Amino acid sequence: MGVTDRCEFIEVSAENLSAIATESINVVTTRSVLIYVEDKLRALKEFYRVLKPGGRTALFETVNRKEQWRPSEIWPGVGVGLYRVEEIEPVRDLAVRLVSSLGSIPLKTMTSAGHTEYLHMCEDAGFAATYMDLYIASGPAPPAKIESLLKVSPNPLWPTPSELMDKIFSAEEWTHFIEYMRPLVESGKGIARLSSVFIWAFKAPIPEKPW
Repeated sequence: MGVTDRCEFIEVSAENLSAIATESINVVTTRSVLIYVEDKLRALKEFYRVLKPGGRTALFETVNRKEQWRPSEIWPGVGVGLYRVEEIEPVRDLAVRLVSSLGSIPLKTMTSAGHTEYLHMCEDAGFAATYMDLYIASGPAPPAKIESLLKVSPNPLWPTPSELMDKIFSAEEWTHFIEYMRPLVESGKGIARLSSVFIWAFKAPIPEKPW
């Protein structure tokens, strides 16, 4: 595309953009970044700091609030489907062990913010105006071969279910879990609830036509 001479790559955390000068850029844009950031407000304050007056941040974030789960539902750690607790009762303890053993990013970090929290954090970071589109969907979990899902990490920083199960399950537990979950997963028995938010936040002065 012939733009590399106009690009500079800097490896930094979202919470510390000290390598970027204050009020030096026009736009900050991220996709599925803040969901993995523990101190989301600090990151937004850094976005605000580096923006020039009139600059904007454009964000897309998945919203994984535990409030989206009914108390009677459980995620087994494989695929995207939620199941009624009684549906997986024979392997419930194994599912709880699998989910609780997931990697370095705690579930609390990934479930700590919904659209209201993001709105308040944009305000607290100093943005003069925030616009938001919220997307919510609910439907059957897509059917998939369980062997394929075992190779897919639910999070870029987590091991795959297969890698984790090798460490925490005995051979008998592995077989029992897979053979019980197989018909549920491969028939699309679970329910998938998806929620995401698009955020545009502007640093003063607000453009007359922000779109």
